[in-house]
Amino acid sequence: MEDPRAVLEDLDEGFEKLEKVDKKRFGAFWNFLETTFEPEYVDEKTKELIIVAIAVCSGCIYCITRHVRDALKAGASREEIVQVGWIASVMCGGAAPAYMATYLMKCLDTFGPDVGK
Repeated sequence: MEDPRAVLEDLDEGFEKLEKVDKKRFGAFWNFLETTFEPEYVDEKTKELIIVAIAVCSGCIYCITRHVRDALKAGASREEIVQVGWIASVMCGGAAPAYMATYLMKCLDTFGPDVGK
């Protein structure tokens, strides 16, 4: 199983390369992303928990990694993150429980100590 910190490094390096190849569309994407995450009606913790659930549904280890870490930083507990993983599993079925039992838990074990959880 991949190390979550290495996954984040790969993702960041990939985004840097992608931006160099297509600055215009990458910039538009990044602007959309930042605008979507601006504080407005939904707090940061709730946004991150929603994204964790979607990441578990889609089975994206990059999204699971980034957003488990970010949910912890936003104040989510391990229990809240696991619960949204279960919700995703109910709604998506398939491989969602496997991603939750393996990679989501590995991310919690990796990043939880960084924020005292």
